[in-house]
Amino acid sequence: MPQIAHYHAFRGRHWDTGTICNLLDYRGLRAPHTAQPVSEALLFGISGGVAVSYFVFEYPGFVPQVSIGTRYPFDPMEKIWTRLRLHPAIYTTSHAETAATQLAAVLAGGQPALVWADMLSLPYNATPPLDDGFALMLPVLVYGYDAAHDVVLLADRAQVALQIAASALATARARSQQHQHRMVVLEPPATLDMEVLAHAVVAGIRDCISLYESAPPRGPETNFGFAALAKWATMLTDPNSVQGWARMFPAGAPLYAALTAIYGAIESRETGGRASRPQYAEFLSEAALILNRPQLHEVAAQFQASAGQWSELAQLVLPDDVPVLYVTRTLLQHREQLLEQQGMAALPEVMQINTRLETIQHEISNDFPLNAAAVGELYAALYTKVQAIRATEQEAITQLQACIG
Repeated sequence: MPQIAHYHAFRGRHWDTGTICNLLDYRGLRAPHTAQPVSEALLFGISGGVAVSYFVFEYPGFVPQVSIGTRYPFDPMEKIWTRLRLHPAIYTTSHAETAATQLAAVLAGGQPALVWADMLSLPYNATPPLDDGFALMLPVLVYGYDAAHDVVLLADRAQVALQIAASALATARARSQQHQHRMVVLEPPATLDMEVLAHAVVAGIRDCISLYESAPPRGPETNFGFAALAKWATMLTDPNSVQGWARMFPAGAPLYAALTAIYGAIESRETGGRASRPQYAEFLSEAALILNRPQLHEVAAQFQASAGQWSELAQLVLPDDVPVLYVTRTLLQHREQLLEQQGMAALPEVMQINTRLETIQHEISNDFPLNAAAVGELYAALYTKVQAIRATEQEAITQLQACIG
């Protein structure tokens, strides 16, 4: 089986930054300012860092959905490998057989590969794929492949190796014609140049500031940055808006879906928890050393304060004092921990948790635990917390702009 010898790198947590972090860790690349492996926090900041986005969606046959983004979403991986000069070789093909041959050849040459696959189709995620028109294509790092024995070894957010069937990976890679079995192989330099790193850090910080304050590269300006936080706050309290929460997320299945989605966006293992703000604070502390700008430590402290507010927001949506919502939160937390710590070995227990969550979802659709007055109080509390986050992050971005100039 083509397999990378002595592969050991499972630190990475997010698809965009974690896969690259794992690859650089395996290749032994060190950060010049620490002489340690390149941290995921550093890659996160270089990719654009923290952000805010707010969207609501309505699809026939589904309850309305809310999507909260907490990380810079515009080509973050491309920004990392371009800014750090990691020399990507990008492979695409419309043929599954060619894709498998390319992957095997790369591994036989001693290189791990970033491979895009439908997360809903990969068995360890325990989420059934949706209809043929939708796929959640995200990167995993593949370091072993044996088509003859139907085995693939990969790293994907868990702290342990993941082994799945080669046929399962092939199915997941083929779920999106647009991605054309995308695979990327990186060839990082033997050493990371300090000047290159400094330029990459500044570019990432500028992306972060810009998305908070200005029009995004793509999409409506009102859905990103401070405008998104203002919009979200307004939608929580405006009973007349067609996209207001009173209309979009009434008590029952719609509100339950919205609350669990917000919790997941803030506290999922991919974000590192607390809407990725502690990770960005860690990046800023590294940036203070790289750029010799100690005032960045103060900005890091401001984002740590914001992290606490995001965590409080997550507690508001699934609070301790509403038993069924508290149970939901503990189940979501436990599922995250199982997948992170045990990988495929956790699958039976994860499936049990999923069944319990489905039961709660069905029950809560018919008997929501909050009456109309309590729902109104919840919206008001969320409004207050969103506004507090906005104020804290406005101060943080103002300080960050002053540091960078």
